[in-house]
Formats: sequence, structure tokens, C-alpha cells
Amino acid sequence: MVQWGLWFLAMAAIMGWLSRARMRAPEAGDGVLSHPRGILVVGLVTTFFFAALAVLSAVFPGRNPSRIPTILFLVFVLMGLVVILDYYNGRHTLTPEGLRYGKLWGGGGVARWDEVRSLRYSESARWFRIELADGRVVRVSAMLQGLPRFAAEALSRLPTSVVDEESRRVLKAAASGQLPGIWG
Repeated sequence: MVQWGLWFLAMAAIMGWLSRARMRAPEAGDGVLSHPRGILVVGLVTTFFFAALAVLSAVFPGRNPSRIPTILFLVFVLMGLVVILDYYNGRHTLTPEGLRYGKLWGGGGVARWDEVRSLRYSESARWFRIELADGRVVRVSAMLQGLPRFAAEALSRLPTSVVDEESRRVLKAAASGQLPGIWG
């Protein structure tokens, strides 16, 4: 019971820290949507911690040798690497025409406001999903610094028909500084 209580308190503290960090202005400047540095820290700690556990479980398998723990630890290593990739590649920049976006695996493009066919907020994924006329999809994470400016721009530039009512409510709240929750 104590173990789970400590885990819950640690997770609550980390998520609170990350939630507060996204309220600061992005270091890269105005109009930039980027992850707070804490996301990089979480990705690095996760990657190295589980990589060490994977090595230890492979070198010292115990009485009943099994590859399953090592494989599970490597899955968490991959998850940490994805967080690191998103920290570096998941940056977006607001422009007068729209949004210059980055993608998790690299690359990206430009999404003009007049190309947007729908903008929806996913409560479960914690991101805004922007669908463009040519079928491209851009995802803007609720974890990004600079989200209030993005929300204000989306509200002022997109027609009402493009944004559903619930997403419009989330955008209005974000534009006023009440960012969507990131945990729970």
C-alpha cells in the first residue's frame, strides 16, 4: 500500500511540475509551440533507467531465466526514446498564414488556416487534431508551451463550422490561460 501511495505522490509531483512548466513562454520565442525542458528530462531518465534495468536483467537472469523482463524493459526504453524524439521534432511555429509543424519521426510542413477542414480536441490523447483539405493530419499536444497563443489564433482564424463545440470550449479556455489537464 505504501509503495503505491509513494508512486502516486511521485507521479502527481512530476505531472504538476510538467503542467506548470508549460505555462511559461517558450524559450524559442513568441509564436513557437515547444515542449518544456522537463519533457526531455523525463524522456532521458526513462530511457537510461530502463536501459540499465534491461542490461541487468539480461546479465543476471535469476533462477528462472526468461527474456520477458528484458523485453518489457526495452519497450520502456523505446517509449523514452519516443518522448525524446517528440521533444526535438514536435515543435510548431505560428505564422500569419497558419502553422509550420514538425512531426514525431522528423519532417513536417506548413498548414495554412484556409486548408483546415476540422480541428478537434482529443481528451484521451491530450492533443488537438487538425485535419487539412489534402488529408494531412497535424497534432498539437496539450503539453506544448505557447498553447494559449495557438488557441487564440485558431479561434480568430478558423470558421465556426470547422471546430466542434467541445473543442471550441477547450480552445477558449486555453486562450485565456486555462490549459487542458495532462493527467487523469
